[in-house]
Amino acid sequence: MSRAEIETLSTEISRIRDALSRSETEKANVQRENNTQRLDNDQLRAQLDDFEVELEQIKEQLEDERENNRNINEILTITRQKEQKALSEAQERTTEVIALRDRIASAEERAEMAQREVEKVRERLAETEREANRLSRSLSAERFEKERALSELRLSSLPAGYRPSGYSRYNTFIDVLNADNVSNRFLLVYM
Repeated sequence: MSRAEIETLSTEISRIRDALSRSETEKANVQRENNTQRLDNDQLRAQLDDFEVELEQIKEQLEDERENNRNINEILTITRQKEQKALSEAQERTTEVIALRDRIASAEERAEMAQREVEKVRERLAETEREANRLSRSLSAERFEKERALSELRLSSLPAGYRPSGYSRYNTFIDVLNADNVSNRFLLVYM
């Protein structure tokens, strides 16, 4: 085998090694990204849980306020049916009712805001889950490409008689190696 052929083989092996190195680097980057996405998902889920708990509390508060409002209205109705001297007390109750209605309106606004926030968080969670799935598929593709490159490298270092019958990409390459037999195969594997 001529020196030029050996240099060509060395260049090809270096190219494959560089490709494997880049693949490893990209795999590590994708894994880091995937871990980051998982952390983000966990944080978003925790936020979603917090918002749902807060929303439930606000709903309970709202129901309590409505119950209070109903009770006060009943008291107000009874008070109005009594003597005229109870008018001042009825007016106080009316003021309380107005205040409670304001609180109910405020609680309803908070509930609506919390609901909108929950929807936003759910959308963000769905988006991050889609991104995590995309990254997972990308990682699988990278792993497949790495394994395929390693398989091709291993197959290229085998004598012609040991290769699978359908293998043809490296036929000319291996025929050249077979010219010098063992020494060139050693060079291919360990260069």
